[in-house]
Amino acid sequence: MKRIVLFALAASLAPGALADDQLTKEVHTIENYCKPALQDKLLDRTQDGQCVQPIVNGDPLHFNAQMFAPGNGLGLGLGYKRLFTFGQGWQNNFDLGGMGSVQGAWEGSFVAQFNKERPAPSITDTTSPQHRIVEKFQIQPYVTAQQLTKLDYYGEGLQSSRSAVALYTERDIRVGVGVSVPLAWWLNVGAKAEALWPSIGPASTSTIPSVADDYSGVSSLAPGIASQPAFTHYQFYVRPHLPNDYPYRLIYKVGYEYYQDHGSGQYSFGRFRADLLHNLYLEHAGKDVRRDSILSVYARLTLAQTSAGNTVPFYLQDTLGGTDINGDPALRGFADYRFRAPDNMVFEVEFNRRIWKPLGIMVFYDTGQVVAQASDLSFARMRQSVGGGLTLWSATKVVFRAYIGFGGGEGSHTFFGILPLPGPVAAPYRTY
Repeated sequence: MKRIVLFALAASLAPGALADDQLTKEVHTIENYCKPALQDKLLDRTQDGQCVQPIVNGDPLHFNAQMFAPGNGLGLGLGYKRLFTFGQGWQNNFDLGGMGSVQGAWEGSFVAQFNKERPAPSITDTTSPQHRIVEKFQIQPYVTAQQLTKLDYYGEGLQSSRSAVALYTERDIRVGVGVSVPLAWWLNVGAKAEALWPSIGPASTSTIPSVADDYSGVSSLAPGIASQPAFTHYQFYVRPHLPNDYPYRLIYKVGYEYYQDHGSGQYSFGRFRADLLHNLYLEHAGKDVRRDSILSVYARLTLAQTSAGNTVPFYLQDTLGGTDINGDPALRGFADYRFRAPDNMVFEVEFNRRIWKPLGIMVFYDTGQVVAQASDLSFARMRQSVGGGLTLWSATKVVFRAYIGFGGGEGSHTFFGILPLPGPVAAPYRTY
């Protein structure tokens, strides 16, 4: 799969594919945005992101840079994006790309988007036309493959021991299609169906053993370690967001998903998940909000559902501690992936503020819990952490963070890394 992705990318980037009007237009766009910025105190401009955007969102070529899951380094690569015509009134494109890190992690993907604008917003939408976001009906078929070379496993539950850490590798191949339907200017619903082929492998160091060595003899301690079946994964969600212009102040996603095990069937399970994010913009510049001063409040609840005799594989469980496999933060005073179990809840409060040119500060408070069954969730047994650090901004987007978390009783945990560059707001990055 890796060779197929790299071959397709190389073919797309062949000289014949690049010698066209689209590439010439992209070069001119980068020159028009970046040359004046570099000559005019780039770091002191609130619109400095205009230079970054054509580089990371360019058409047809763009630069990919993103942190892989913790322990797997910084991914760097290229992407190739093309617009194409398919049906009247549709705006379509495909994006073929790949990234790799010096730690050996890699990712390749092909994603197509078929977009069609929905009817005009309701008359109850009072957003001014020049700022109004026009939602689109979207169909997104995709193929992705990813290899992660170092992931930590501490066992299940809050009572797991930090000294029981073991390592594993993970490779995932996904083929699927997603659909997003705007029902109103403030509400989207969506669904996804995909085939998933996971593969868990051994990894170890001179001081840390492999999960395969430490847990394969007692598979109940790491459900799913003995073998990984193919899954079909279905998901449905609703996603309200307010207001109808950037920056969003409220972004929710509430949904239900089901994993169907095509092997023995013992790893089939359902899962309810609610992600609730509020962005509070406390400062104003004239009549407009300051998008570089943000208080964010986030909550997440995950509840798994299994039939008798079934379990949730450890590699498909949500984790708390540091950042998770998707790069989302939770209990940042603990080690990455420190706690995992089928059910969990977490609450976070974070403040981001630009203080001088691109330099900003951040402070946060996290509290959360993981449990084997929902009835064990209790506010009395929540773990907690606090911390803060420095940020770098591009326009209204935080693109780099360096912070330290502590207060959980297990020492401190640090994070240094870039965040995905595309995006309109600086609120804590979430993959949902």
